[in-house]
Amino acid sequence: MQTDTKRELQELGNGLYAWVQGDGSWGWSNSGLIVGEDGQTLVVDTLFTGALTQDMLDAYARAEPPAANIDVLVNTHSNGVDAVEAVVRRAPDLVILDVMLPGRSGYDFLLDLRSDATTAGLPVLMLTARGQTKDREMAESLGASLFMS
Repeated sequence: MQTDTKRELQELGNGLYAWVQGDGSWGWSNSGLIVGEDGQTLVVDTLFTGALTQDMLDAYARAEPPAANIDVLVNTHSNGVDAVEAVVRRAPDLVILDVMLPGRSGYDFLLDLRSDATTAGLPVLMLTARGQTKDREMAESLGASLFMS
């Protein structure tokens, strides 16, 4: 496990990079970059301010020129309390949702997504450890596009 938590880009090898900042605890966010042999790029997560995100993106582009144009972006969100607001603001192509979220049920979150005209048709994959029939039925009744456990 990496213990150096300076705000910097760390090359992990084979087109894999980690942007690590802060003390590594909750309250700071980290990010990862994957660059394929074909030059396709995937970034997992972004930081919580535009300036921090721009610093990270600039570092990625310096390390790997294809990263000047990110092909796929995966954002995470830490809780269910304000997640609908984050989805509306970010306008993703897909939501991958857990049933068990801090602060709020994934079912309640899904119900809110389906009740909002801007997110009603958004594909939602419920991916969870809860695999009982009742969990699947609940997700389907609330409008999950797919349920996986």
